[in-house]
Amino acid sequence: MFKCGITTVDIIVPLILQDDPIISAFNNCHKRGKKHLTLRVIAEPDGAFQLTLTNHMPEVGLGRGALMKRILVLLETLFLESSTTALTASAVALNGNAAILVGRGKSFLAAWLIENGFAYVADDIVSLGESVSGFDGPLRIAEQGAAELAELSDVGSAPIAKLSENFYVSPKQKWRTDESLRCGIIIFVEYRPKSELIVEKIYANVAAALLTEHQKHKANGDIDLLHLAQNTPTIKLIYSEFSQLEGALDLLLNVALGKGLSPYGFEKFISILPREASLQANIAPARSDRIISCKLSIGMATFDDYDGVYFSLQAIRLYHSEILDQVEFIVIDNNPTGPCAAELKKLEGVIANLRYIPAGDIIGSTIKDRVFTDANGEFVLCMDCHVMFVPGSLKKLLDYFAQNPNTSDLLQGPMIYDDLKTLATDWRSEKWSSGMRGQWHFDERGADVDALPFEIDAQGMGVFACRRPAWPGFNPNFRGFGGEEAYIHGKFRKRGHKTLCLPFLRWLHRFGRPMGVPYPNTWEDRLRNAIIGYEELGWDTADLETHFQELIGAELTNQIITQVHEEMAELADIALQRPE
Repeated sequence: MFKCGITTVDIIVPLILQDDPIISAFNNCHKRGKKHLTLRVIAEPDGAFQLTLTNHMPEVGLGRGALMKRILVLLETLFLESSTTALTASAVALNGNAAILVGRGKSFLAAWLIENGFAYVADDIVSLGESVSGFDGPLRIAEQGAAELAELSDVGSAPIAKLSENFYVSPKQKWRTDESLRCGIIIFVEYRPKSELIVEKIYANVAAALLTEHQKHKANGDIDLLHLAQNTPTIKLIYSEFSQLEGALDLLLNVALGKGLSPYGFEKFISILPREASLQANIAPARSDRIISCKLSIGMATFDDYDGVYFSLQAIRLYHSEILDQVEFIVIDNNPTGPCAAELKKLEGVIANLRYIPAGDIIGSTIKDRVFTDANGEFVLCMDCHVMFVPGSLKKLLDYFAQNPNTSDLLQGPMIYDDLKTLATDWRSEKWSSGMRGQWHFDERGADVDALPFEIDAQGMGVFACRRPAWPGFNPNFRGFGGEEAYIHGKFRKRGHKTLCLPFLRWLHRFGRPMGVPYPNTWEDRLRNAIIGYEELGWDTADLETHFQELIGAELTNQIITQVHEEMAELADIALQRPE
């Protein structure tokens, strides 16, 4: 009797088929489900077989191979009918936590993990309901994988049947588990011949899109894949040989599944691994060796946003041609081994005053510091890579710097909304909202494009400018994104300088990202950076702690704050121990 969710199926076969690896693959259960069916195979006199399933018309004249294929199809269909969210995936388990394997090479990877002590859950179909379950029939290995399969002594010695171009491996009873399983990690697998081993973090929006591509069907009670990805450690794995996995993937999963790590705990764990190890198959484009003399450096950091960079640069070149002989463009590529890197590098070939700077060693807000450290100009305009400026505004900014050559103030301007009418002149930081300190605000003094500059509390960091030596920089302990607004403005004020709104410096910012945000953007990083920034500036943290307790819960908030304090204390101790 085989269990398919709430359905159970009696499988009755003649003695000649009793030990067939496909028939024996199905885990026997002893309690009938709410719905119970019978699948019966009868041997016909001519050596063919007849197959019947309750409420189905008999199928006759089936050869042995065709019979086994039909049994697999019928049982898979019954399993899907009783599932909620079902994926084309394999799954193994450890300590009550399942690893979901998605992609090309998943079955090989499942076989290798079983060989290394992980429990078998499923191959081909995994259901993600209240707990992880799977169609625990045979493992299906492509014919060309026979040599790799033979390398595995335990899996290779299991009963095996060959149908068409696949081997079907019957799971041994000792591989199975009766535990209720939670989703402990999602691994997007790619078998790539002759590749080095590559392990990379996948971010929630990308993971959700990939899971949707592998979704078998949707049903009532279908789970939110984005929510699942946000709450589950998720990685990409590229491999070409089992030998690459030994001592690497098994140890990684022993920690992730054995400890039941949260995404935050898993990210903290893998952050100690050398980043270079995950980049061996991709080579970053070369750093620009151009030497450009200019008055103003216009720089932007980007993470897989080629379109944003392209249109932002070309808009300046088209609509601000009067400044082009006085500026250089700097593109800081924060994912220089990513899909956009080569095309970003090519822009140097058509934009003579552009410099491409690969910078993948850190990911997050602090990458904007590189705009200033790499700038040649005395003055620097740092912008998001999806911003456009009102015609004439950049010429007026150069004029302002010419009239105020020694300014040490932070200079910003009104943001224009998509209707090209509504303005946000500044950022009022009295209250917290959605993990950020403050909200957009309009000051009437900024309504006139020719009005005098005026002091503001803060402004969004999509566009800002200052004299290069005046830039105070981010705290080097920031991680990921968040914590910019109010913090940078506070650093300027702490040095005795101001933040000014220049009414003429108007900029349009693209907020829409229908394809999702490719870089990490987590509440944990926002809270971490805010705590570090507040304490650097000597600000009271009570308001931000209260906000995040309401946003992500008191337990996680307090856990992150404790970890930040412990880390900062360790860094302080290390600094004290260094010789002068």
